[in-house]
Amino acid sequence: MRAVTRIASHRGGTLESGDSTPSAFRMTASLPVEEVEFDVHPTADGHIVVHHDPTLDRTTDRRGEIAKLTLA
Repeated sequence: MRAVTRIASHRGGTLESGDSTPSAFRMTASLPVEEVEFDVHPTADGHIVVHHDPTLDRTTDRRGEIAKLTLA
């Protein structure tokens, strides 16, 4: 069996345009990648958000677990 290399955009192209940002996903859509990887988390009020971490602490000016927060 021979090895297969797949070209992927991790977290929407985080190195080029920020971690899971709208601009990162727009940029990724223009690339010849085979896969796009991103994480989703449910909010306390049943919405789904795209964010790499289960908390907002590392990449935003907010704090808390996404699962315990509302979309607002």
